[in-house]
Amino acid sequence: MRQTLIAPVAILCLWLCPVMAVTASARDWHVDADHGRDGQDGTADAALLKIQEAVDRATPGDVIRIGPPGATFREQIDLVNVRGLTLEGPGVTVSGADPLDSQAWEQVADGLSRIRLPNTPLNRYLLVVDGRVEVMNQKPNDNKVKSFPAPEELVQGEFAFELDEDGKQGWLYVAGDVSELEFGRRLQGIRVGGKTRDIVVRDLRLVHTLNDGIGVAGQARGLRFERVVSAGHYDESASLHQTAEAAFEDCRFADSYSAIAHVHASRTLMIRCTLSGSRGPVVVLNGGDHQLIDCVIESGHRVPLRVSAWPGNPKVPAHPAAVLLRNTKITADVSTDARMQIKPEVAIALEGLELQNVAIPDWLAE
Repeated sequence: MRQTLIAPVAILCLWLCPVMAVTASARDWHVDADHGRDGQDGTADAALLKIQEAVDRATPGDVIRIGPPGATFREQIDLVNVRGLTLEGPGVTVSGADPLDSQAWEQVADGLSRIRLPNTPLNRYLLVVDGRVEVMNQKPNDNKVKSFPAPEELVQGEFAFELDEDGKQGWLYVAGDVSELEFGRRLQGIRVGGKTRDIVVRDLRLVHTLNDGIGVAGQARGLRFERVVSAGHYDESASLHQTAEAAFEDCRFADSYSAIAHVHASRTLMIRCTLSGSRGPVVVLNGGDHQLIDCVIESGHRVPLRVSAWPGNPKVPAHPAAVLLRNTKITADVSTDARMQIKPEVAIALEGLELQNVAIPDWLAE
């Protein structure tokens, strides 16, 4: 098997270099879903209710402690032009979906109900049924999801959203039990942008957003995600854009369109991460410099890995792709006839790669 050697990628410093030194004024901010209140001091005895309020009030070197374990926060965390913060949330979930009022439904026919709702951002629709995500869209040209059937054609667990003419509201139709449903409302779990620097996120679980669980853009640097789970999103569990840089350790990304999709001139380092259970290609690397070390890619799709250069557009110039896969295992269901898609122009190094039911491109096997 031929290996195209990758040019040295100066990205390991993202992982090995220390984050911003803690200043003398650094403090802990406490966020508590059970006992927190807006506008409080953020101490353990006077915790805040929302994570975003703690982010907005914190200064470089501060630690935001999110709890209690088992709590669910229904908000989007925006980290834009923020510096030197640590967010810790062991056992805490950040959800992009909201529960639907079980008393607000109208029965249309036997086994078919509807509820009146505002439209969603980007006209994207995600329903959570017993923790399982169903994504659908009224646009037949959206290849990431299936289009809505007519309400009378819905089967158990399916849904349709019929928009009013003004596009502001509509009817959500669901077939089956409607007692404990959630509907996607927010675009991202964590949104990073601008010149954000030196952020650490530990132990959070991000679920059920209408775009990406972790979406990073701009010139973000020094981002570290440790033991983060991101699953069940409309698009990607994690995605980096433009010139953003981030490192991920012991994370699990699953059950979205793609587990990760890093594009443009982004740089990433992934260590001991599990990437699985996607509706589309599991790993997409479209330009930039990326290293996967001791990772596992588990695919139920025919494309477990897709790598190419970024071709460029009016907003983001073209950029080559350089990828290192070291001691990484890629497995697929035998029925999928899975094959990695790697363009010949990619600079790639394969070290200790283990494949199970996955073929490599012919040019790489020569």
